[in-house]
Amino acid sequence: MLYDDKIIDLLDRKYNFVANSADDIYLLELQKFVYYIGNEEPYKQYVAHLLDEWTDKIKEHENYMNEILPTIIELKDKLISKYPELDDSTMQRPATHHVPPNYRCSFAYFNDILHGKREKSYPMTPEPYHDRTDIRALLNIINSKITDYEKSNTVNDTTKHIDDAIMTEYVNLNNTQEFKHNDFVNYQRVSPGASLEVLIDIANIINAPPQKIASMKESILNSREFQIALYCSDIYKAAYEYRRNKSGFASDPQMQEFKQRRTWCMAHLKRIYEALREQIGTYFSHLRVINRYKTRCMWYDRGRLRSLVIDNKGKYIQTRENTLTVDLARYLFDNGITVLYRARFGIHEVDLVDPAARSPIFVEAKAYIGARNTKKRLIDGVSQIHSYLNNLESKYAIREAYYVIFRLGGPIYDLPEKIVFQRFAVIPIVIDMAESTMSGSRQPKPVIIKRSEIAEAVEDYKIGQGNR
Repeated sequence: MLYDDKIIDLLDRKYNFVANSADDIYLLELQKFVYYIGNEEPYKQYVAHLLDEWTDKIKEHENYMNEILPTIIELKDKLISKYPELDDSTMQRPATHHVPPNYRCSFAYFNDILHGKREKSYPMTPEPYHDRTDIRALLNIINSKITDYEKSNTVNDTTKHIDDAIMTEYVNLNNTQEFKHNDFVNYQRVSPGASLEVLIDIANIINAPPQKIASMKESILNSREFQIALYCSDIYKAAYEYRRNKSGFASDPQMQEFKQRRTWCMAHLKRIYEALREQIGTYFSHLRVINRYKTRCMWYDRGRLRSLVIDNKGKYIQTRENTLTVDLARYLFDNGITVLYRARFGIHEVDLVDPAARSPIFVEAKAYIGARNTKKRLIDGVSQIHSYLNNLESKYAIREAYYVIFRLGGPIYDLPEKIVFQRFAVIPIVIDMAESTMSGSRQPKPVIIKRSEIAEAVEDYKIGQGNR
């Protein structure tokens, strides 16, 4: 069984074990599974990728709301300037437990929201598409003012409407907010990263470590907030205490409520499981294609490729590295992987990359002929890849890079099979294309490149980049 088949088989077995576990230990098995995939190689890098995708979507939505906010404030100011009688910004906030409807529709409350003083509300049965953002609340206040104005200016079925330019701007902002909100919720509902975040929260509250309290009053408040959360957030629908083979909810002796919650949990778990299988399969499909290219080069195509990089005088051409990189790009294309050649991102130029794919691929290529500084150059190549990935991560979720090294002469440099950093992994692949006279007993002794040497070089490279 191949390595990728083994890790997918292990994932399958662990998932099926959780899915088929008894009710009384289901959440404990779920917690164990979530912690396993989040902390063990090779799964944790794919888990991190799923969470990164979800975090990127959240940031994108937050950026949109930050960008639209000044426009909404400007619209409010235009409305007040045109219709000063609508301005109730100086209304005093009532000293009541809940904000009354008349104040909730005022520009005074509009300003409260801008200053972070919006009343918290906890719907007992949250509806997924109900927009509870500050942007929606601000737009609702403006809509209320427009409606009030037109109602107060209706005589004998004749209505004096709000200025057309103001109304048009409001409608456009309202439609944009509705679209953006629904787009975000649609993404969230099927996002493996969002599901993973949910199950991590569930895992973390199972027998959570106690928190010290300053007073009994604080303990009561904390307990009240937790009870509110139990009612109001899907995250806690699966939290329960199992007592004597019965649900912790006295109203659920037949376990019907728990079974519904288990089904809800399994939907999230299956989404994560399928996403992990897809990512692992895609990663190893890329790796298999590049390894097949390596085999083709060394077994069947050595002569042709060497003829491309040697001139009629028997000397290696200056552009040998580019020539071999283009050949690799053609092979990837013929195998269904379309990459950009020499793509430029800011100050960096990347050999081969497809950043926009569902599972991006990144390839950096080097070719060496045995110069004295080859070892340093190959180690520096890893540092460059790390720098490239760090530069790209704000826009593209690339977590693995393939470091293809063509050996045309000199010793074979033995790099680690996989170089794992905190957020990235580099997979070196050495393709031996040296002439046949340099094989067997005549071949130079291999040179080992240690992980510690690479780590030190990456740190030095980062320091050097920071001093520029």
